[in-house]
Amino acid sequence: IVFNIVNSQGSVYLLTTRKKENKKNDDIDKMKKFFQRKKIFTYLAEVSSSHSVMDIENNIAIMQNLIFKPNLLFTEINQKTEVAKMIDISKRKKVSIIFTLINFKTIYLNEKDRSINLWISDQSPSWQLSFTMANIDITILVAYQLMKNWKAKLRIISIIRNEKNIFIAKEYLNNLIEVCRLYGNVELIVKQGNFYQELSKIDSANINLFGMPKSFDKKLATKIKSKVKDSCFFVKGSGNESAIV
Repeated sequence: IVFNIVNSQGSVYLLTTRKKENKKNDDIDKMKKFFQRKKIFTYLAEVSSSHSVMDIENNIAIMQNLIFKPNLLFTEINQKTEVAKMIDISKRKKVSIIFTLINFKTIYLNEKDRSINLWISDQSPSWQLSFTMANIDITILVAYQLMKNWKAKLRIISIIRNEKNIFIAKEYLNNLIEVCRLYGNVELIVKQGNFYQELSKIDSANINLFGMPKSFDKKLATKIKSKVKDSCFFVKGSGNESAIV
């Protein structure tokens, strides 16, 4: 997945932390070799420490002095993930962040008919295009990369609380598709309803992309994942991205 996000002009920084008494993680070396075979510039940093969150921040600071500076932090949600601290790091270091909950049974299914669901939250009453649109920018950029490299179908979905706002939402999203040049196999779905109830009613996809709400935690991520069943990426932008420019 990371390869399809960074291909073809991106770079990858692999950061792993472990306690001194633990063995070296061979999977990280294999991952590095994979990216190198694909001609993706890859940098590996390993820290032998129990203070993983602090180490991540320190290593991001070091990496930001390199020629190719990291601008997106990609991490899975598990029992050890300190979500709030990771979000704080992304804010301080001004990098975007993606938290993932993966369904390994479905994420790579249907190679010739893959799809991505991009969920855009109800912006009512302020549906307005701008050069910076917070989490919308980074989610669109990630969706575009996956759509291009996977040759996938993209569904842009917005669930609107009040039916009177559906027209302006559709107008906004159609304009967004145009200015972001999301040409190809794109379907727009705008409907009135309750967000959590509608999650399970939309066609399944290999990946679901969500902008990260302000009150985000593991509990909310798990709740959403339980509704859609398939893989979920929760994305928070740094404010430095633009899907329009």
